[in-house]
Amino acid sequence: MSRRLLRLIACLVVVSCSREPQSAAPARATAPAAPAAKTVPAASNASSPAPAENIPAESSLAIKRGIVTLATGRTTYRPCDETADLWLLDQTDGVLRQAFQTLSDPATLYIEAYGERTQVPPSVATARGYAGALILEEVLYAVQRQQTDSSCDARAPTYVVAAGGAEPFWSAEIREREILWRQAEAPREILMQIPATADAEGTVSYRGVAQGYELEMDIEGQPCRDAASGEYFAYSARASLNGREFNGCARVGS
Repeated sequence: MSRRLLRLIACLVVVSCSREPQSAAPARATAPAAPAAKTVPAASNASSPAPAENIPAESSLAIKRGIVTLATGRTTYRPCDETADLWLLDQTDGVLRQAFQTLSDPATLYIEAYGERTQVPPSVATARGYAGALILEEVLYAVQRQQTDSSCDARAPTYVVAAGGAEPFWSAEIREREILWRQAEAPREILMQIPATADAEGTVSYRGVAQGYELEMDIEGQPCRDAASGEYFAYSARASLNGREFNGCARVGS
C-alpha cells in the first residue's frame, strides 16, 4: 500500500491523528479548504532574506500550505503565514512541473502538501541567501494562483476529506462522525451520521444511509485533475447514491 494511502487511512480511522492544521485558517478550498489566515503576498522572484539560524518547530505530518513559484532553474515556497521564501527541494519526481508545464515562466501556485522544513543545503549555490528550505515529499493539492486568490486566508476545514465532481455536480464532506452529501437536484443536501469505513489495497471506502438514500464512496490514491479549473488532487473519488454513479477528485482536510 502506498505511503499516501497509509497516511490517509491513519487520519480517517483516527481523525485526531497528528496532522495539526497550521496556525490561523486554512486554504484548502471549495469542498476542500485548508488552513491559513494571513494574507499572502505574491511570491517574489528575488532571493529572500538571509537563512534563519533557527528553523520553526513543525511536525512533518502537518499539511503545509503556501505559494510555490516555478521558474527556470529555481523553485521556491512561501508558507501562507510567512513573508520569506524558502528554497524548495522536490522529492516528488517533479509532480508540480509536470502537472503545470503549460503555464508561463515563472508560474505561481497555491499548494497543500507534506514536507519538512530544513536548512538551505550548502551544496546548492543558487539556494544561498534563502531563509531555509522545504523538502517537498508529497503534493496533496495544487492550483494556479490568481491575483485575487485568497486560498491562504480561508478558514480551517471541518472535514476529514472533501470530494466532488461535475456533470452532474456533486460534493461530499466526510467529517469525523458524518457525511454531508450535496447535489444539484432535490434533495440538495443529505446528512448521514457516523459513516462506516473500511480500507483495502489503495482505497478507503465509506458507507452511509439516511432519508431513504444509501451512499457508497471510495477514495483512491490516484492523482486527479479538474478539467475546468486545472486543479491537481492527489486523490480520486467514486460515489454511488442509490445506484447512481458519480466520479470526481478528493482533497484531505485537517
